[in-house]
Amino acid sequence: IQLEQDRGELRVGSRLLAADFAAGISDVVAQRRETGALVALHALRQLLQLGPERIGDTTYLGRLPVYQGTSRKLEEQPQHDVLQTLWYDAKVRFSFDPTSQQVSLVEVFGDPGNDPVELYVDQYAEIASADADAESPGLLFPQRLRLQYGTEPLLLLTIDAVQWSGSSTGSPASLETAPAQPAPAKDAQSRLPRQFELGPQWPGGLARGQASKQPLPRGQLVAAPLAVAADVSAGEANASAADASAADAAQGGEADVGGASSINAVAVSAELKTVKLFGAGGVANLDAYQSGFFISAQGHILTAWSTVLDVDTIIAVTSDGGRFEAKVLGIDPNLEMAVLDTQQPANHFFDLQQAVEAEVGSRVLALSNLYGIATGSEMSSVQKGVIMARTELNARRGSFQSVYQGPIYVIDAMTNNPGAAGGALTTLDGRLVGMLGKELRDASANTWLNYAVPISQLQSSIERILAGKSIQRASVASRVVDRPASLAGLGIVLVPNVLAKTPAYVDVVEPQSRAAGAGVQPDDLILFVNATRITSQNALLDELKGIDRGDAITLLIQRSSQLHEIIIAP
Repeated sequence: IQLEQDRGELRVGSRLLAADFAAGISDVVAQRRETGALVALHALRQLLQLGPERIGDTTYLGRLPVYQGTSRKLEEQPQHDVLQTLWYDAKVRFSFDPTSQQVSLVEVFGDPGNDPVELYVDQYAEIASADADAESPGLLFPQRLRLQYGTEPLLLLTIDAVQWSGSSTGSPASLETAPAQPAPAKDAQSRLPRQFELGPQWPGGLARGQASKQPLPRGQLVAAPLAVAADVSAGEANASAADASAADAAQGGEADVGGASSINAVAVSAELKTVKLFGAGGVANLDAYQSGFFISAQGHILTAWSTVLDVDTIIAVTSDGGRFEAKVLGIDPNLEMAVLDTQQPANHFFDLQQAVEAEVGSRVLALSNLYGIATGSEMSSVQKGVIMARTELNARRGSFQSVYQGPIYVIDAMTNNPGAAGGALTTLDGRLVGMLGKELRDASANTWLNYAVPISQLQSSIERILAGKSIQRASVASRVVDRPASLAGLGIVLVPNVLAKTPAYVDVVEPQSRAAGAGVQPDDLILFVNATRITSQNALLDELKGIDRGDAITLLIQRSSQLHEIIIAP
């Protein structure tokens, strides 16, 4: 391995792999190759050389689980301190072992939906140089590195010697197995703000600690595919301890927040039942991610119906490392909900029969992947709030644009964010209450609504979908207004409607019309009208009957292979 300021090279056997650090870190991550180790090592070097304040926009995330060994049980994983920084075009997380004070894991995230580079530091060794004055005795260096993406180990590196430009002789320093001797901390620690104090630091950022006493193989660099991969599937993860803690929390309230009887224990148990969903989107300001949760032992997922699901295969990622391919089993267009099928068993799921109705004033937890913060096996976000009201959501002109009309819980928590739709709302003891709704904004007051749909409103439709029955759009959800919009009024002429479900392709756009002014073009395929899926020309005509001709209309159209959002002004 050779690391320079803007470039790194890795020789594996006869192959020479290279990575440029200044341009396209996300591209290197997306390749899922051995070059990911270079990116992670460079990020680590930048942290050690510059410190957390100068490497990028750095925040302390607290303690998060770091998977070690072959066990996939979330509650068995050690909790490590985590720093997160925005670096080049990527996001990097550094995990620190609280016992040894050493960096234990470097994760580099590229594009949302892709597994990050994961470089585990499984072992440290002490540097011993032939030049006694070249380096401080007892300095530790990462000696055994493990590269993987998601749950797929790729490479095991055992480093026996290291050489850097700061050496006065230029000769390699070997890595010895003797434990490091205690020594006073140097002034490098003073460069760190207090919230980043993760243990005594040696100049350059390398920390002291206890080195491994296992014998080291000889040779400059040993690079070989990892022979023993974890063969325990993510579906075998178990949350029995977390579930027990959740039961304790139900009895003990919020006492001992950092201990077993805490909201944290309930959240961890609920996290195993939630999923991050990745599908269509990424263009025209359309998010490609949202949230969902398991509702059966057969791996069925409940979520909100949206453009994210408008794809053949949706990727569902769990907080215990599971990764599933899901397909839409059925939807209820009136409730704007969907049930996905992973065709894989789920050990952790919300039992709909145990769902409860929440009283006004009840404290709740909202679990969702808001803003797509979690891209791999990390936990989703958890927000604590209060049920402010239970009321009816009635869409009307100039107010909230919603297909669903019915009871909702209004939540005193900022749940109305990109990616939160389809998340779970639970009580403080982990019982399911509702599903977080889609983003809603009052067009007249420019205010957002934080709400969830009660599970009781969804249960009947879920049962019908699981039974293989389809659900049609109800007339109440598409009521006819007094002055309905029309294609002629918009200036749009569709292709001849000769089939039972002729697609809504635009044939002609009248000059000087509202559609022409908004940018609609011939051959555009209309996919959505005001967030409602358009499956045919007849569906488009029915949808226009419920829109006043004096209102703005939002179209999602497909033009060639690209999606465009077009707003037709009143």
